[in-house]
Amino acid sequence: MTLTAEKAGAEMLAAYEAFMSGKPITSAQKELTDRVILAGSYAAAAYEKYPFCEGGAVGALTRAFLSALVDPLDPSLDYLREVPAAGEQARAERKAGAA
Repeated sequence: MTLTAEKAGAEMLAAYEAFMSGKPITSAQKELTDRVILAGSYAAAAYEKYPFCEGGAVGALTRAFLSALVDPLDPSLDYLREVPAAGEQARAERKAGAA
């Protein structure tokens, strides 16, 4: 079964809304919510980094959000980290753990 963007988005939104309402949520919903919040944080940071760039702020926000949803350790997000080198270190640790 192929998961469409609409279904994936609806599932993430439902998990996030359940979390924000204070209702009990499943571990899967918690995992989705954590990922959405993290992606939102990167999106906000990207938007703030380019507030006066015509159209660039929205593009940076969108790219950062989607990149963080796919992989929060994506190297393209390093410029948004408080310590940019922390991304490289975390990727090396993840690679060592997978070996």
